Amino acid sequence: ERLRHSITSAPFPAMIHAEGGEVLLLSDVWCELTGYEPADIRTIRDWTALAFGPDAAEIERSVAELFDLTERGPDGEYRIRTRSGTFLTWD
Repeated sequence: ERLRHSITSAPFPAMIHAEGGEVLLLSDVWCELTGYEPADIRTIRDWTALAFGPDAAEIERSVAELFDLTERGPDGEYRIRTRSGTFLTWD
């Protein structure tokens, strides 16, 4: 319960997902910035389709590669589409 509270109340956008793609937790800030609710984003595939449109498959491959990393590296910047149709730059 403390982990859940730490993620959902984090002062920055955060998503926790399983290796199989199921989204487990989203921070409240993540939802505020994107306009999407947890019910909208049940899997990484849901997220990439909504946020990246035609680039979704490429982003899904990038996310899958994260599981093979042995140390943190730069993720880069991504342009995401919010629920309202505006765009944000995500790093």
